[in-house]
Amino acid sequence: MSKPNYLRKGDAPASILVKAENFVIYLFNITNNEKQFPKAYRYTLVSDIRTTALNMHKNITKALSIHPRYKKELKQRRKFQQRAYLDIVDLKALLTVAMSTVKITNPEYIALQLDIIIDGYVRWLKNDKRNYRKLPTRKEYLAHREEIYKARAEAKLQAKLEWESMDRDIDGFIVLHRRMETSI
Repeated sequence: MSKPNYLRKGDAPASILVKAENFVIYLFNITNNEKQFPKAYRYTLVSDIRTTALNMHKNITKALSIHPRYKKELKQRRKFQQRAYLDIVDLKALLTVAMSTVKITNPEYIALQLDIIIDGYVRWLKNDKRNYRKLPTRKEYLAHREEIYKARAEAKLQAKLEWESMDRDIDGFIVLHRRMETSI
């Protein structure tokens, strides 16, 4: 079975969501293991790691749920991106403390996954910066939408006028005229 499109592209904005989700699931699995995280750390360090990881995932999800049509909406999305970045930094600090105090069996894998999330975040920001230049302001967007509505209304009116001006018979049915083909 092949991978879905959003998993194949590393630059797709949704790819950071998948990476963050996999990382959160991995963190929950290793923090449940009492050999790696003893009960002494369960309500302090583990609780903070889990809360920060969930907040990171929530902020990424909220940012991706905003589909910007104009610049102001992209600025709203940027707020959630900044919160997600602060959660990533907090998580990195918590995991650094955890690696120095707790016996984690695979610290390289955790560091690698966190770096992958940071790289995906940076690509996501660059993509949004490119899109920001292309987006209109709210005023321009609304003016463009108004033009579209006017063009559609005009096309409907034109179609109605054409319909009304068609030849009709006594019963009100439209008369179809056969085209005569000329052969050369």
